[in-house]
Amino acid sequence: MIDNYSKLLKQTGLSKRDLSNHLGITDTTVYRWGNNPPKYAIVYLESLALNQTLTSALSVISNNITLTPDFEVSNVSIKK
Repeated sequence: MIDNYSKLLKQTGLSKRDLSNHLGITDTTVYRWGNNPPKYAIVYLESLALNQTLTSALSVISNNITLTPDFEVSNVSIKK
Protein backbone atom coordinates (compact mmCIF):
# COMPACT_ATOMS: atom_id res chain seq x y z
CA MET A 1 0.00 0.00 0.00
CA ILE A 2 3.00 2.29 0.48
CA ASP A 3 3.65 2.68 -3.25
CA ASN A 4 -0.01 3.26 -4.05
CA TYR A 5 -0.39 5.90 -1.33
CA SER A 6 2.69 7.81 -2.46
CA LYS A 7 1.65 7.58 -6.11
CA LEU A 8 -1.85 8.80 -5.36
CA LEU A 9 -0.57 11.76 -3.36
CA LYS A 10 1.74 12.67 -6.22
CA GLN A 11 -0.92 12.10 -8.89
CA THR A 12 -3.46 14.30 -7.11
CA GLY A 13 -0.88 16.94 -6.26
CA LEU A 14 -1.72 16.78 -2.56
CA SER A 15 0.67 16.93 0.35
CA LYS A 16 -0.17 15.07 3.54
CA ARG A 17 -1.23 18.39 5.05
CA ASP A 18 -3.53 19.04 2.07
CA LEU A 19 -5.01 15.57 2.49
CA SER A 20 -5.74 16.25 6.15
CA ASN A 21 -7.60 19.43 5.17
CA HIS A 22 -9.61 17.58 2.52
CA LEU A 23 -10.55 14.85 4.99
CA GLY A 24 -11.27 17.28 7.82
CA ILE A 25 -8.77 15.74 10.20
CA THR A 26 -5.58 17.02 11.78
CA ASP A 27 -2.35 16.81 9.86
CA THR A 28 -0.87 15.09 12.93
CA THR A 29 -3.27 12.20 12.33
CA VAL A 30 -2.23 11.88 8.70
CA TYR A 31 1.47 11.98 9.60
CA ARG A 32 0.85 9.32 12.27
CA TRP A 33 -0.31 6.95 9.54
CA GLY A 34 3.16 7.00 8.05
CA ASN A 35 2.88 5.10 4.80
CA ASN A 36 -0.03 2.95 5.94
CA PRO A 37 -3.19 5.08 5.63
CA PRO A 38 -6.67 3.74 6.34
CA LYS A 39 -8.80 2.51 3.46
CA TYR A 40 -11.00 5.60 3.43
CA ALA A 41 -7.98 7.81 2.69
CA ILE A 42 -6.97 5.61 -0.25
CA VAL A 43 -10.54 5.57 -1.58
CA TYR A 44 -10.70 9.36 -1.29
CA LEU A 45 -7.41 9.78 -3.18
CA GLU A 46 -8.49 7.32 -5.88
CA SER A 47 -11.78 9.18 -6.29
CA LEU A 48 -10.02 12.53 -6.47
CA ALA A 49 -7.54 11.22 -9.05
CA LEU A 50 -10.39 9.86 -11.19
CA ASN A 51 -12.28 13.15 -10.87
CA GLN A 52 -9.20 15.09 -11.99
CA THR A 53 -8.71 12.76 -14.97
CA LEU A 54 -12.34 13.03 -16.07
CA THR A 55 -12.43 16.80 -15.59
CA SER A 56 -9.32 17.14 -17.73
CA ALA A 57 -10.79 14.92 -20.46
CA LEU A 58 -14.07 16.86 -20.49
CA SER A 59 -12.15 20.11 -20.72
CA VAL A 60 -10.30 18.86 -23.81
CA ILE A 61 -13.57 17.75 -25.38
CA SER A 62 -15.41 21.00 -24.61
CA ASN A 63 -12.53 23.06 -25.97
CA ASN A 64 -12.87 21.26 -29.30
CA ILE A 65 -16.64 21.76 -29.70
CA THR A 66 -18.16 24.96 -30.93
CA LEU A 67 -21.89 25.48 -30.74
CA THR A 68 -23.53 28.21 -32.73
CA PRO A 69 -26.86 29.89 -31.86
CA ASP A 70 -28.60 27.95 -34.68
CA PHE A 71 -27.23 24.59 -33.50
CA GLU A 72 -29.74 21.79 -34.05
CA VAL A 73 -29.69 18.14 -33.17
CA SER A 74 -31.27 15.80 -35.69
CA ASN A 75 -31.48 12.07 -36.14
CA VAL A 76 -31.02 11.43 -32.46
CA SER A 77 -32.34 8.24 -30.99
CA ILE A 78 -32.10 7.11 -27.44
CA LYS A 79 -31.83 3.38 -26.88
CA LYS A 80 -32.77 1.79 -23.60
